[in-house]
Amino acid sequence: MLNVNKDTITDHVIAALSPDIPDRNRQIMTSLIRHMHAFCKEVDLTFAEWFAACEFLRRAGDISDEKRNEFILIADILGVEVLVDMLDHRVTDGESESTVLGPFYRENPPVLPKGASIIKKTFDNAQTVKVSGRISDTAGRPIEGVTIDVWEDAPNGLYDLQDPEQPAYNLRGRFTTDANGEYAFVALRPEPYPIPYDAPAASC
Repeated sequence: MLNVNKDTITDHVIAALSPDIPDRNRQIMTSLIRHMHAFCKEVDLTFAEWFAACEFLRRAGDISDEKRNEFILIADILGVEVLVDMLDHRVTDGESESTVLGPFYRENPPVLPKGASIIKKTFDNAQTVKVSGRISDTAGRPIEGVTIDVWEDAPNGLYDLQDPEQPAYNLRGRFTTDANGEYAFVALRPEPYPIPYDAPAASC
């Protein structure tokens, strides 16, 4: 019979991993198990606290769908999404740093011509802005054909995915740089948006 206790359980669980899983999966799972077990020991996690964490994840799953992924929002709040992006898109030659999509990104926004507006609905007292820029390589030469994907929340702090009063793809658009590497579009003056309070992420 196996001698399983708090000092040996980690190695037993790792040893029980399937021999057929890919090497990278094994590396990730082994490290995850070791860190999770070490965390539980470090904070002396109680059963009630563990169960509350399981309920937290269950509720995050309940509210997630194709329009809203609560787990991405939680990862964003905890800084995990940004860290993973930094690790996966390392700056090597002075280029601009990457950034994250965040929880409210939406695939396939409308492709618009240079200078077009992404505003599909007007809001009282909202200010419009013109955004323009130039994309170049690290030597300063313009790059033609770069896709610029833009999205923002409305003045009420909500994205179109969250607000049934907004038309689909409101304040979203996709642009392409011209021969000079330039792009331009019209948008609303950006507003801060709150973490949605109707789901687990608000308690992070």
